[in-house]
Amino acid sequence: MLLPRLVEESVKKALRDTRVVALQGARQTGKSTLARKIAAEQDALYITLDDQVQREAAKNDPAAFVRQSAGSLLVIDEVQRVAGLALAIKDVVDRDNRPGQFLLTGSRDLSHGDTIEDSLAGRIEIVELGGLSMLERNQGQSVFLDALFTKDPMSMLSRQGYHLTRQEYLELALEGGYPEAIARKEKARRDKWFDSYVRQLLSKDVGKENNLRRASILPRVVRYLASISGKPAVVSNMAGDLQEPRMTLEAYLGLLESVFLIARIPAWSPNATSRATKHHKLMFRDSGLLARQLNAPNNVSSDLKSGIAGAIFETFVLSELQKMTLAHTETLDIYHYRDSLKREVDIVIQNGDGQVALVEVKLSTTVNASDFKVMEALRGANDAVVNSILVYTGNNIVTFGNNLLAVPAQALWSVP
Repeated sequence: MLLPRLVEESVKKALRDTRVVALQGARQTGKSTLARKIAAEQDALYITLDDQVQREAAKNDPAAFVRQSAGSLLVIDEVQRVAGLALAIKDVVDRDNRPGQFLLTGSRDLSHGDTIEDSLAGRIEIVELGGLSMLERNQGQSVFLDALFTKDPMSMLSRQGYHLTRQEYLELALEGGYPEAIARKEKARRDKWFDSYVRQLLSKDVGKENNLRRASILPRVVRYLASISGKPAVVSNMAGDLQEPRMTLEAYLGLLESVFLIARIPAWSPNATSRATKHHKLMFRDSGLLARQLNAPNNVSSDLKSGIAGAIFETFVLSELQKMTLAHTETLDIYHYRDSLKREVDIVIQNGDGQVALVEVKLSTTVNASDFKVMEALRGANDAVVNSILVYTGNNIVTFGNNLLAVPAQALWSVP
């Protein structure tokens, strides 16, 4: 069954008023499937540059290649595989400013480095597709993001009906968001898929495509990054731990970000200037892939003393929030918070009006007032903070004071 994707409407809206629309995201997240669906609905020509013949044709004569569907939508899948296409597309849309001429897809961040976005500035809108979200898998609706910025979030979220257990949450986190991995119900079979995915990604999309001389160290780098996922991304410290040159590691981090394997979450500060000088937090984009890189054992979901389960659950929650924000009608930015006293808040979400919601993630079925201590202190010092939410694995929404709520993780994707 073809599941509806949250960003589909965003792509269609962009095609109605923008000359070039790009759908980007990690390999195997469903970009091609969504692009084919839109192409069929709009009677568009669909071409994939994973096809060697099409790729050679595009390299040989980019101008002719991009003009083969004049007057209607042309869908080009995996556009990053032929570097010269951007300028050819620019020439077409500069001569004709009609919206909806090109839909491009890419498995590399098109805003990373010297990119298609640079060549098509002012002519392109980029939409990101993440892995399958729980909201998409359940074909449900959620008001969670909207509730974060209301004065009375409790009124928007049901107080009962949540039923998932701590173990069930972790089992979902181990599956992650890649459709093919989710389809494999046995953990051992998913592990095989994750191993193959990472091996191909590092050797081909990162190593070969960038002509890396030392691509052989990438698997070791990725395993190390998994071990510090959720921690500050201090490149000098990481380079020392890996005994690799800082410049080499910085370049590799950028490449791993560009293929959507990892993300560096910027630090939040009330002052935008100081925000830019603070350390990012390194996170894996997919909780299932993180779990495999951490070599999570079969019993990790039921092991109450597991040292890695908390990191896997935090990645799962953050990933769900990221996927939801990508499709939200309002622009929402995700940060983390860490001050000089090492007080931390896992997730800080800011809307376009500058309002802020604080979100802590706790792999526990119980919550107490002390869990809100840092969030309450930060809210007391900043008028922009609207609500403080603790996402946990219990079954009830519980209030701990004015705009302090403990909320089951299930509330992110379902409202009973």
